Order: sequence, then C-alpha cells, then structure tokens
Amino acid sequence: MMVKKRTKSVVLTVIAILSYLSLVKVFLDAGGGGDLHSSTYPPSPHSAASDDYSSRSSFLSFYLGNGNTERVANAEGKYTITASKEDMNERKSEMIMGEEILNKADETKRKSDEAKEEKGRQNEVYYTKVGRKPASVHLMTTQEVAKGPPKRMKRSEGSREEEEEDVGKERTPGELLAPIPSTLEVEATLAASGVTVWVDGKQVYESVNRTMVWLDGMYRLHAGVHLLTLHQWTGRVLRTANFLTWQPETSRQLAAALRDAGHGRLLLLLASPEFTMYLSEEVIQHLSTLGSHFARVLARDEAWCVVAWQGEGLVYETLTTAHHYVADGDAPPTSLHFVIPRKREPQCDWYRLEDLKQRVSFCQTYDGYGDFCRCHQLPWSPRPQRHSLLDDGVIPVAIATAGRLPLVLRQVDQLRAGPGGDTTPITIFVDGACPEATALADLLQITVSFNTKNPAPRGTTHRVNQHIRYTLKKVFEFYPEANFSIILEDDLDLAQDFISYFHQTAPLLRKDPFLFFVNAFNYNSYTHTAHDPSRLYRAHGIPGYGWMTSRSAAHEMLAGWAPLNQTGVSWDWWVRARVMGSRDMLIPEVPRTRHMGGGGTHISGFDQVLFSSQPLNQDAEARLDVDSAEEGNYEGRLLDDLSSAQVVTLVQHPCQVTPLPTHQTNKTYLIYIYQPTEDHYHFSYEVVALCLGINDRDIHENLRMMITFPFFGNQVYLVACPNSPYCKPGGRRIIYKGTEEDLITAKQNPVLRPALITKYATRVTPHQDPSLEFSLENRFVVEYTVGGMEPAVWVSEEED
Repeated sequence: MMVKKRTKSVVLTVIAILSYLSLVKVFLDAGGGGDLHSSTYPPSPHSAASDDYSSRSSFLSFYLGNGNTERVANAEGKYTITASKEDMNERKSEMIMGEEILNKADETKRKSDEAKEEKGRQNEVYYTKVGRKPASVHLMTTQEVAKGPPKRMKRSEGSREEEEEDVGKERTPGELLAPIPSTLEVEATLAASGVTVWVDGKQVYESVNRTMVWLDGMYRLHAGVHLLTLHQWTGRVLRTANFLTWQPETSRQLAAALRDAGHGRLLLLLASPEFTMYLSEEVIQHLSTLGSHFARVLARDEAWCVVAWQGEGLVYETLTTAHHYVADGDAPPTSLHFVIPRKREPQCDWYRLEDLKQRVSFCQTYDGYGDFCRCHQLPWSPRPQRHSLLDDGVIPVAIATAGRLPLVLRQVDQLRAGPGGDTTPITIFVDGACPEATALADLLQITVSFNTKNPAPRGTTHRVNQHIRYTLKKVFEFYPEANFSIILEDDLDLAQDFISYFHQTAPLLRKDPFLFFVNAFNYNSYTHTAHDPSRLYRAHGIPGYGWMTSRSAAHEMLAGWAPLNQTGVSWDWWVRARVMGSRDMLIPEVPRTRHMGGGGTHISGFDQVLFSSQPLNQDAEARLDVDSAEEGNYEGRLLDDLSSAQVVTLVQHPCQVTPLPTHQTNKTYLIYIYQPTEDHYHFSYEVVALCLGINDRDIHENLRMMITFPFFGNQVYLVACPNSPYCKPGGRRIIYKGTEEDLITAKQNPVLRPALITKYATRVTPHQDPSLEFSLENRFVVEYTVGGMEPAVWVSEEED
C-alpha cells in the first residue's frame, strides 16, 4: 500500500514539474525574450543542457533582480543569458517558491547528462557554428579567483602538448615540421583585477593589479581596453596594448590601433572595468562595423570581450553586466575559452613586386602599420622630398622610444617630408631589445640602437629617465662631428618646418652663453595665444617635446643626471632645477610639435585634452626672427613694452568679467599678480591662467617670474610680484591676490578651455520594462560637458 502511495506521489510530482516548466517556456517565449533565451542555431553538441539551464536561470534572475548576468553572442547575433551560480546562492533566501521545483528539475537533468558533461560545467554557456568546437564562458566564484587562473588544457589531438617557451620564439626544424592543428585555442581571465590571456596553452599577456596613487585616490592602470592582435594562422601575438579609456583622449589611440591593424588579423579586445567613461563614438562605430552587438549598450563597471577578424567580421563577443540596482560594484570575474579556426594570410597583389619583398616579410611579421602594409592597393611609403642642405651643417635627430614603432614610422615620414629632412641623419634609440625595430630600420635605411642594460623597472619614471640619458649620450657618440643634436620622443606630431626651425636657431644657441637649449614646444600656445610663427621667446623651463642642445650642454646634463635613488623625479624637471641654473631656453610662439600621447608615465588623458587643442605651425617656409631673441635685443624690447603697456587692474573675478579685449587693439597690456613662488600655495597665477586660457598647471615656463603671450593678438605681460625684477607697480594697489574661493570659481567656469565631454551609463535592474532588460537597453545615461565656454564680455577701463 505504501509503495502505491509513493508511486502516485512521484507521478504527481513529475506532472507538476513538467507543467511548471511548460509555463516557464510560455513566459519566456511571450515575454519579449524570443531568441534572447534560446541557444544559437545551428545547435551545439551541448545545446540541450545549456538551453534549458540558461532559460531557467534567466527566469529566476529576472524575477529576483539577481546581481550579475553574463550575455554571450556569436557572429549570427544570437546570445544566451545565465546568472552566476555564486550570485544565486547568495540570494537564496529571496527566491520564490517555484525555485525549488526548478532546482529539482535541473538536478534531474544534470544526472541524466552526466556522461556527456565535464565536471563543473553546470554554470557555463556554450555556443557554436557548424564545424566549430564550442566556446565557453564561466563566471568565476570568489574561491576560484583566489586559486588563480584555470588549469591549462592540452592541445587537441595531433598537436604538441604545452611548452614552456613564449609564443613566437624560434623553434627547431622538428617542431616546425610538426602538424599544425586547424584551430586556435584562446583562453582568458577577465576581471576588475586585470586580464590574462593564453594562446594554445601558453600565457602571452598579463596585466593584473597595476595601480597607482593619483590625485585623491588609488587608480587601476590595468583597467581599460586591452587589445591583442594575433596572426590569423600561427596565433603569434603581433601587438599588445592597454588603452586607459577611463581617461579622455586614450580612446583616440585605441581607434587608431583598430584602424591600423592588418586586414584579416585576429583582434582580441578585453575590457576590464572601468572602461566606458570615455569610449569614443569612433571606436564604437568601428566595432559595430565588425559586427559587435553590445558596443552601443555598455554600462560602467562591466566586463566585455570581442573577438573579430579585422575587416571580415565578428567571431565571438561576451558581456558580463553589473546591475547597480542590486550592488554598486564591478562585474564578476569571467573565464573565457574560444576555439577559433585558423586562416591563411591573404596574398596581396603587391607581394609579387620584387622591390617590395622586404616590405612583404615585414608586414607579414608585424602589425599596426596601417597604410604602410595595406593589402588592397599599393602601400604607402615615406618618400623624401629633395631640398638643399640647410645652414650650420648636419644636426642629427635621435628618436627615443619604448617600442611604439608605428609612431616612429610616422615621425620619420614627417621629418623627411619637410625642408632639410632628406639630409638629416636619424637614429632610433629603443629601450630594450626589439627585432621589430631592426627590421623597420632596415626598411627605412636608418640607424637603430638598443638600450639593453636599463637598470630601472619598466613602466616607471626612472625607466624613462635612464633611457633619455642613454639617448642623449649615444647620439653624440654616434655623430662625433656634430655640435648639436635634436631629441624626440615617439608620441609627437611634427610641423613641416621642424628641421628648419632648429637649423635657424642653432647659430644663436652656439654664440649665446645664456642659452642652454632650444624647445620646439610652448606650454602657453593655444589658438587664441599663438599667431606669429616667426616670433621666439626666452624663458626658464624644461627640455622636452622636441628639443635641441649642444654637445657641451649635453655633457653638463649627463654629469648631473637624476640618480636612480631619487624617488619620483623626472629627468626634465631635474635638469631645470639642478643643471640649468639661470640660463634660458628658446621657445616658439607657434609650436613645431604637438603631443599626441596620453595615459602614459608622464601625461594623463586629462592633460592630453589640453595638448590636443594646441596649434601646430602650418607654414613650411616660416622664417624666424632670431635676432630679436638675442639676449640684449630681447631684454631691450621687453623693457620698452613694459614701460608703455596699459596696466590692467583685476577688480572683478577674471572669469566673470574678462579683463582683456578679445579683439585686436594694437596695444600691450600688463597685469600684476601676487605670486611669490612657483608653487600652488598661492592662487593668483592659477586663477588668472584658468580665466585667460593658458597653462594653469604651473608657472614653470617663465622669464624671471614673468610670462608673456599674445591674447587674441594683443601682447600681454603677466608679472609675479613681489620677487620678479619686472614687478614695478609704482605704489598703486593694482596687484591681484587670488583667494581659494577665487580658485573654486575659476575651476567652475573654465573659460577658453577645450570642451571635455563625459558620458557613461548605469545598468538599471530590475527594469519596469522587461523588453529593455532583455535587449540591454536598461541603462540610465549621464552626459555632461566641462569647458568649451566663451569668455565673458570685456569692459574697458575707459568705459568705466
């Protein structure tokens, strides 16, 4: 009797479970989910297990507002959703009554498929195409993260087992003859703590737990978008880079890297939170063109991965969402495993040209060179224009780089395109060994030198210091007949008259004992303060962004170089403080270089916003007024201008009422400010600089505590009192003394500053509209702009 009752109870339970599952299926089909909850078509070998499980867990996640969700899409645009098992366990107390029935059904299903599934795969999503092995995505638990990366897998049958050497290392003839499998296995861990990538069982990239103290907190240098470019057949890593897209301007560099990747290359993008804050429309558009389904629906604190063939389309894409309604935190760690078919490298038409055989080998081996290696038409080549040798003989150019060789190629082309460029010897100085630099130098027929004994750790200021020291020392050794040398860093755009500018100023640097070096850059040059390409200024500042010095001055610098035991010291500031003394430098009113980096050791993306807005001289035949920059002539003109200038008294806040005319008046203006030293303990200079749209970060580029610039074409002298020798107010109360409140007001009203647009989205879950949640449109978007303001109305003193 008891057996019959138990049998009847079991039957009723099974009927109840089946009925409930039918209701769940009806809800999922009718509730706006559609294909969002089905496995991809054609079905994978694991589709039965993954389809049922992902549908049920998504149903629970929807009703419970579960914290984090993983979404996976393939090339057809179909994707599945699953909640992490860890999150469901944490929210067990909140589950509805139907959860118990679903768990029992899930347990029954797992037991029936136990022979087909690997242990621990219950919380993974699989998707595939015909003839392709499945890819998997796994949300890692806290315990798994603590244990470290997943155990490496052996290669498929017929391939070599895991080896210790790095990918791309020279192999023996026997290894080269070993059969090559038809697929690449790419694995990665993606989390807020960073990114690690393996290709065919070998670790090829890692950026984990890289942090720095900056401004008012600790920041992740491993956050942002990590881009790996792989060879489509060998799987060799051709290029790696981390773009800090949580800072402005770095997205511009990411867009260039995507644009310049070779056709057919395998692109692997792994975005570690936070990366969305300044992800540009150009990047989103490029990835959308490749077939990305999630690029336009991202939200902050999420983790994202895109695998695509450059120019050919999407392979895989994953998005791990972070639901801020539940918790304000990062998306959970994710482990990824992709199995990707190898592809033969395309054979471009120009590969058959005999005179380009060396270029063919280079372009098949390295990546990131854009038109230099383009496939669909004859590639671009640097073609020097013939010009006569300029005055003062030959001045060699030294390009210091840490390995960003596509930027070096651009600089070589810019150097050779201008007057004197074809007769200028160029040497590349590379920090560390780099076969790519050797190959590029051979192609360009220029010299390359490798700094293989840099004692400082990579990614530090000391590393940069030591490499600049090596460059400055070696360039004069390589060219013993040269009296001068030009030092460049690879992240600079060059004006057409870059070489001509230094040749014209070299005679003055030789004969003027009060000059230490010549800069091609001016920190106070913006569109409203840079008008005359012939004018030069004398100032006391730092060498950098394209500068020329003499052999004797270089010897002084090297003898007093910043030691390794000096924490946080930059070589340029050390030279100014400890070596330069009271000597001056020459700077142009209109710069001959523009900084195009950002997000590096020295310059943040926020600094780069200002650099990107600075002008670059466009007159290739500009003739400099060198005579007026000679010490005696310069001082005489300066004193004449100061004696005849109209003194401007800052009665009202200079950001609220512009103290100077914004049209040309053919007058000279003089402003006295209270600024005893260059430090930020005094607010006057910073307030006035913010309101007049010049360099507000520091007052270092001054001549005896005086700065001059043409404000909308009218020369302005800003004199710091009481210690500048030019401070002669005549007893009148005309010296402006800024307060901390003035500085706050100036920062809130940064007139004449380039606009900085910040835009981000927050994921809202659960959402009142289920269809928006399933389509990932459940976002609250925030957008605001700082800067880009026009100056206030100018009221002349005569009108008062």
